[in-house]
Amino acid sequence: MVVGQVSEPADLVVVGAGPGGYAAALRAAQLGRRVLLVDRDGADGVGGVCLRVGCIPSKALIEAADLAHRARGGERFGLPAAGGSVDLARFQAWKTEVVGGLTKGVRRLLKAGGVEIARGTFRFTAPDKGVVTPDDGQARFIDFADIVLATGSRPVELPVLAFDGERILDSTGALALDGMPGTLAIVGAGYIGLEIGIAFAKLGSRVAIVEAESRILPAMDAAFARPVAKTLATLGVEVHTGCRAVGHEGGRLALDGEGGPRRIAADKVVVAVGRRPNTDDLELSAAGIAPGPDGRLPVSADRRIAPH
Repeated sequence: MVVGQVSEPADLVVVGAGPGGYAAALRAAQLGRRVLLVDRDGADGVGGVCLRVGCIPSKALIEAADLAHRARGGERFGLPAAGGSVDLARFQAWKTEVVGGLTKGVRRLLKAGGVEIARGTFRFTAPDKGVVTPDDGQARFIDFADIVLATGSRPVELPVLAFDGERILDSTGALALDGMPGTLAIVGAGYIGLEIGIAFAKLGSRVAIVEAESRILPAMDAAFARPVAKTLATLGVEVHTGCRAVGHEGGRLALDGEGGPRRIAADKVVVAVGRRPNTDDLELSAAGIAPGPDGRLPVSADRRIAPH
């Protein structure tokens, strides 16, 4: 131990306040454990990517998009014609209320369960020790009995399409748009990219899907891809398979692959080519843990990395 470094004992530490982390913390508290829940954003991080900027916002967008799309076709049922552009700024305000209500609910449950929430980044210093370092403030050195790692993941970035928060977006940025893009290109035809692409097509954007593999949803059984492909065709979504995005300039996305080089209109580009585990900064070597090349952690059948 370094001089001046005073460790405090902890029963159970949970790293990450997303759905995996807060659910583990709550259940452990119900079973009588004293829980320290660590998140880089502290109480503001409760809910994680899923609740705050991922799953819940995407489902809210899908619901709004579906409602707008169905309303436009209401005339055939004798309903008044629906017109006008979608106000994404008002949608964002509504979405913020929904997310805020859910995160407050989870924080109340954690407080009622006696779960302590600490703001900061956790890293191991030994198999049963760690340090929590906030952006500003005093580091806390912890000796723990058990630990749960639930640090989640982040979008994979392409070198040729670096995220800039303006023209090149990750899924979080796409779900936070407060203005409708006239043309939108989705790079990656997995379920995240297709959810976003279909939603914006229903809202009125001209959408193109770009996938390096030979079909959409390449990681899933082809039977799942067929009905989705039909939906894309019905919505007028362009699908470019077997090609890669190689750059973006002047509102156009450059592609290369089957059919040769070409450029497509894209006011905004959403890169959704996968996600990478947030395990880089945990100092896993200090705990004797060796992650795989993709950042995933090796676990046994009971999902344990080590006995504690």
